[in-house]
Amino acid sequence: MQLKRISTGEVIFSRLEIADTFVKRLTGLLRHTGLAPEAAMFFPDCRSIHTFFMRFSIDVAFLSRDYTIVEIHPDVGPERIVSCRDRAGCHVLEANAMSMAGTLEINETLQITD
Repeated sequence: MQLKRISTGEVIFSRLEIADTFVKRLTGLLRHTGLAPEAAMFFPDCRSIHTFFMRFSIDVAFLSRDYTIVEIHPDVGPERIVSCRDRAGCHVLEANAMSMAGTLEINETLQITD
């Protein structure tokens, strides 16, 4: 799967893993020691995340139902809890720390493709 910017069609993350099973949601990025620059993980129907037991920092973006970015939390370190304060937020995108800075913006709409 890929994550694209709707306005330009630009591929932002060419290796998008969808956490769409119980096991994937439970383990998330815990089994990783880091991510490739082109990789990210998407959690549908999720309004908060934790980084307990993680070994690296991540960027976290909360998206609305139509995949519009409503919040971005850069450089979230291990042992943290992050929740979406915006009522519209209902999906989570996680990627390497500082990979969203200057790349993604609030109110930008994204698209998941094969």
